[in-house]
Amino acid sequence: MKKLNRVVGAAIFVGVFYYWGIYAGVFLSLLVLTVALLSKD
Repeated sequence: MKKLNRVVGAAIFVGVFYYWGIYAGVFLSLLVLTVALLSKD
């Protein structure tokens, strides 16, 4: 049972890590685009 909990915990950790990685990537892309557009003016 402990082994199963460890697997579930690892799966949740990886899922959260990827979710936030994608979220941060999108956020940084928007931030870079915004800065680039503002700098152009």
